Amino acid sequence: MAVSDVQDTFNQALEETGLDRASIAIAGLWTVSHFDGPDGKEECPSYSMITTTSNEIVKPVHPDWMPAILAPENYDQWLNGTTDNARELLKPYPADGMQIFELGENEKADAHP
Repeated sequence: MAVSDVQDTFNQALEETGLDRASIAIAGLWTVSHFDGPDGKEECPSYSMITTTSNEIVKPVHPDWMPAILAPENYDQWLNGTTDNARELLKPYPADGMQIFELGENEKADAHP
């Protein structure tokens, strides 16, 4: 599935994808908090997407940030490495490995092959 975002200024759907249009992975954190709620024990899953500085292709849309995209060869390092191993991956994805397509106002990115 492609990552979709809406450009604030023009409200146009954009699609960020690898050149081969493969699925991508975005660095993130996940945890479940356990607490005593009004009806007893409860849990609340929490998720966050990690961002980094923008590369040249994303800057016109998001000048200051972009998702930290993980290349397939880095999945194991992210999932099974040390904190320092993971931190090494938190950098802008290479712009030459991405394309951004303007799809048109209110179009869904997944409607296009």
